[in-house]
Amino acid sequence: MKNFFKQWKPKGKVYGLRCLQCGNGFISNHKLEAPICGSCLQKTKSLDNTVDFDQVCNSCENRGVIYGKNICHKCYFKF
Repeated sequence: MKNFFKQWKPKGKVYGLRCLQCGNGFISNHKLEAPICGSCLQKTKSLDNTVDFDQVCNSCENRGVIYGKNICHKCYFKF
């Protein structure tokens, strides 16, 4: 059996990038202006899906705002 990795070559360009959030390095086939690694991206997505029902939205004054923001999902995606 031949060694697969000796024969394999990526198609296109591969970029070595450093995450702006945590500073870890990762590779991508896209040259990103604001690189963010997969684990930091997942953390950001999970925070945007977390709702804090103790606070009131600044725009519509309904309860339940996105964690770390002062507006609800409806108002956040309206803009």
